[in-house]
Amino acid sequence: MPTKREATKKAIINAFTTLAYEQEDVKTISVKSIIDRAQISRSTFYAYFDNIGDITAEMAKLYGQDISAEMKKNTYINEDINGYRGLYYRLLTYIKDHRKIAETILLNYSNSEVTEAISQPVLETMYGMLRKTHMDVDKRTLQYAATKWGYGFYGSMKMWLKDGCQPEIEEMSAILEEAASFTNDFIFGVEFAQHKV
Repeated sequence: MPTKREATKKAIINAFTTLAYEQEDVKTISVKSIIDRAQISRSTFYAYFDNIGDITAEMAKLYGQDISAEMKKNTYINEDINGYRGLYYRLLTYIKDHRKIAETILLNYSNSEVTEAISQPVLETMYGMLRKTHMDVDKRTLQYAATKWGYGFYGSMKMWLKDGCQPEIEEMSAILEEAASFTNDFIFGVEFAQHKV
């Protein structure tokens, strides 16, 4: 059972989330509208958060945990959508299903704290996934690989949201899979060209 403090904090976040869904422009959400919706005093709000940006950082942390949970699912989509493409498909579906919150966090309040809050659980999950399939690779290399993937996916998420979640999920998951493949091909091509000279 949550404590009173946890329940109050959740009520503030829920009030902001509800307002984000209701309002056309989330930048118009004020502390006053949040405290009115949560039915708390201004001093109670400031006992938990310094500003609205702090709420979005907390939301980003929860969102990152949710994305991490989606990564761990291994739900079958179809024979053409599996592996990395299947992973991208599941994540893009989650993002689109929770688009308003994703846009609120990533397009309106994105900063280093928000980026870190979303990315950390994603990086940890990717590291765990890589560790299972690459047991012979040293820890540091896998951490860098997970970081490259996680921050690359974060940037792709933002770009896709800015494009109105277009192209559709199936096409976008194929694009992300292909992009990962040809960036590696490019890097190896450059390395090969340097050795050839």
